[in-house]
Amino acid sequence: MRKFLIISLLASSSIIFAGEAEDFKTVNELYKEKNFKSALIESEKFLEKYPESKHQKSMRDKVAKIYFLEKDYKKAEEVFKKLFVMEEKKSEKDEYASYLARINALQNKTDEARFYLREIKNEKTYQRALFAVGQDFLSKDNNDAAKDIYREVIDKKYENDKEAMMGLGIVNYNLKDYDKAIYWFSEFQKSKPKENKDMVSYLKASALYRKGNTEQAIVDFEELANTNPANDYSKKAILYLIEIYSNKKDEQKVSFYLEKIKGTKEYNTAMTMIGDLYVTKENYDKALQYYDQSDDKNNPRLIYGEAYSLYKSGKYEAALKRFQSLKNSDYYNQSIYHIFAINYKLKNFDEIIRDREIIRKVVVSQVDTDNIIRIIANSAYQVGNYKLAKDYYGRLFAVSPDKDNLFRVILLDSQMLDMEDLQIRFNQYNKLYSDDTEYKKDVYLYTGDAYYKAGQVERAEQIYKAYLSQDTNTEIISSLMSSLLDQQKYDEMNQYLSSVSDDNSLNYLKGVAAMGLKKYDEAETHFQKVLANGDKGLSTKVYLNRVRNFFLAERYNEAIQAGEQYLSRINPDKEKAIYSEMLDKIGLSYFRIGKYEQARSYYSKIASMKGYEVYGKFQIADSYYNEKNYAKAGELYKAIYNNYGETFYGEQAYYKYITTLSLLGNTDAFEREKNNFLSVYPNSNLRTTISNLSTNFYIESGDTEKAIEALDNSKSNTDDADVKENNTIKIIGLKLEKKDYKDMEKYLGEISDPEERAYYSAQYYAQKKDPKLVKEYETLLKSEKYKAYASKALGDYYFDKKDLAKSKKYYGTHVSVNKNPDEYVLYRLGQANEKENNLKMALADYKLVYEKKGKLAEDAMLRAAEIYDRQENNVEAEKLFTKLYATKGNKDLKAYSIEKLIYYKLLNEKTKEAKKYYDELKKLDAKRAEKFKAYF
Repeated sequence: MRKFLIISLLASSSIIFAGEAEDFKTVNELYKEKNFKSALIESEKFLEKYPESKHQKSMRDKVAKIYFLEKDYKKAEEVFKKLFVMEEKKSEKDEYASYLARINALQNKTDEARFYLREIKNEKTYQRALFAVGQDFLSKDNNDAAKDIYREVIDKKYENDKEAMMGLGIVNYNLKDYDKAIYWFSEFQKSKPKENKDMVSYLKASALYRKGNTEQAIVDFEELANTNPANDYSKKAILYLIEIYSNKKDEQKVSFYLEKIKGTKEYNTAMTMIGDLYVTKENYDKALQYYDQSDDKNNPRLIYGEAYSLYKSGKYEAALKRFQSLKNSDYYNQSIYHIFAINYKLKNFDEIIRDREIIRKVVVSQVDTDNIIRIIANSAYQVGNYKLAKDYYGRLFAVSPDKDNLFRVILLDSQMLDMEDLQIRFNQYNKLYSDDTEYKKDVYLYTGDAYYKAGQVERAEQIYKAYLSQDTNTEIISSLMSSLLDQQKYDEMNQYLSSVSDDNSLNYLKGVAAMGLKKYDEAETHFQKVLANGDKGLSTKVYLNRVRNFFLAERYNEAIQAGEQYLSRINPDKEKAIYSEMLDKIGLSYFRIGKYEQARSYYSKIASMKGYEVYGKFQIADSYYNEKNYAKAGELYKAIYNNYGETFYGEQAYYKYITTLSLLGNTDAFEREKNNFLSVYPNSNLRTTISNLSTNFYIESGDTEKAIEALDNSKSNTDDADVKENNTIKIIGLKLEKKDYKDMEKYLGEISDPEERAYYSAQYYAQKKDPKLVKEYETLLKSEKYKAYASKALGDYYFDKKDLAKSKKYYGTHVSVNKNPDEYVLYRLGQANEKENNLKMALADYKLVYEKKGKLAEDAMLRAAEIYDRQENNVEAEKLFTKLYATKGNKDLKAYSIEKLIYYKLLNEKTKEAKKYYDELKKLDAKRAEKFKAYF
């Protein structure tokens, strides 16, 4: 077919035309040389250069067929459509319809393909085109459409009806309708027993096997395998036989057929296949044995099977390496979940967090995505990065809204005291899971405690009481005691205490209440009563509260003694929160009495606990700070910031590090780091404290002169080239904002990066309306970063100068470097083309604009409608004015659109519809309607 098309193109190129003969001859020479790429370019130029040439049809015919051969179906369709509409000769019109039918089939556009098939008048042409369209649909996996085509060919006994039987067999095989597949393969074999014999036999046997008719499939597979073992379909049949006999555990037969394909690539495929079969049976050791027998060790499918088997066998390190080796293969997406899961099992939490962006770059199932997000969230929680953990749990709840995910978000909100989000999540929980009993106590406890810590004691009280109105819980009552105590609601405290019937729980709560009332001796008495009764359920809480009690009483030595006495009785894994707080209280007690070395020994233990590392390290740094060892403290604070910058303590540590720089008199470092802090934490609560000495203070106060002075001082006090450049750019930005051009050339010259210098120079010259801006924009056209900006600016510049050719050139550059071009640029291109009377291009540009449905959509649609109107293309014009009529909020546009619609309806003698629009226009704008009065 390709050869035929090329010959026909070359034949048609021998026609000698008058007029534009030289250009036409040049194009023909390119086709003769088979330089189709250049021929296409020159043909398109010819078509644009000579729109009225009598060679247009011949040239378009060539172009369309080359586009088809090159599989550029979109462009081929565009040209063939024009030829089809223009052509009057029946045979050629049928030919174009055939091409259009095939092109649409190759784009999986079923209705359009059928439309062009119906346009073919010649019976033979129709039959050939019909079968070709069926083949095209099959090649694009559009089995349903192909099925309908093949049925028509067979039912009407057209040419290729026998080949259609084979096609119908393949279609039904693809659709898993194996009975019909077998039937049509059998019919084809009867009709053409020698054609495609091996392929059809193989597919028929495969259909039998997939249908469950294994014994008959074995007969057919074995016949094929033993007739010509070297044949590709025979080898495929052997692979099926190996699978079947593996499932039957017939090792003799498996060995027999493996011997037949030994030394071929199919042998390696068989090893992988058998390994996969054992994986499905969860016999991973056996699977690994077969994988190991393959010589194709770099086969991604085999590597994946090995990695999965190792993973399921608990050999995580080896599995991880195998999964990671699949990075550049099609199996990497399937491996991502396992990589994250293994790293989590191996407690490689930092690695998981570091690689978290991978899931944005790969396509995995929603289940795997949810599981990976959960792993990332859990890992962030484990290392104390609560902000990141909350972000990922929040994402998880957004895609998989269940109470488990919502509870985790609530837990993190309560720890981070994100009260705004906590309120939203708490309301969500009560609305969605009002009947939940699994998490209810903890949700109410954590939420109430968070409000208490945030100083909203009354709200905390309400939450505790809401829970207690339905159920009783010692922990909730304990927290309620604290909130009532703060509000001096002693009567209510007694009321809730009286509701507790268990003596141990009552004594425990009385101890908590007394501690809150600062009656520390009384609290100690109550706690001792609980311990004397031997209530193991409350013992660990009493241990902790005794230490708390001594700590609040500032009896630090007793707090240390009690804490060290109980520490060994607490299980760090099962009671992690109590254990960590006990360590904290002992460490703080040593801290308060000035024994910093002992305090650090306890905070080192906290720092070794997963999820508490950053807090422990921060407290160690604080101990050195309190000792006035600012150099050591600063070193530790900096390390915390570098490793835990996203956490609350990471931010606090950076602030304390900057403070040590100030105390040590390290001005340059102080200036540099405080500026960096403001950049890293733009919304920090510490911003005001730090910005008092920063240039941002002057910028935010509006004192430009002082801001520039401070920035200049900062530049002179640092050797950091990046800081100098950044400050220079800030100065230029301030000057441009205030239109203060003094020393502007000097500052522009200080920018070392040529692209940045050109960018700011262009803005400067643009403000001054200096033609030098053109040179700067042209420089920026070479920049990847600023190419889009510069091309748009140059387009605007030349558009305003009414140099439409240059304007279009630069707007075109802007469009070419943007996957999603700015609607403004497309609109300007449309205007430029319209001014040049290039209405075809203008319409295309305006269409792109109004399809974006942005701010310029209505304007673009209106311009397009008016162009169609001028061209007397009333059908397209009416379509667009109908859409414009439906827009809201623009009375004039609506009225104008109605006018046009009345005109078109009258033109098409649709008086009823015209009258309907006329009545609407009278209400909207009676003056406009007056001109149509005579028609009604």
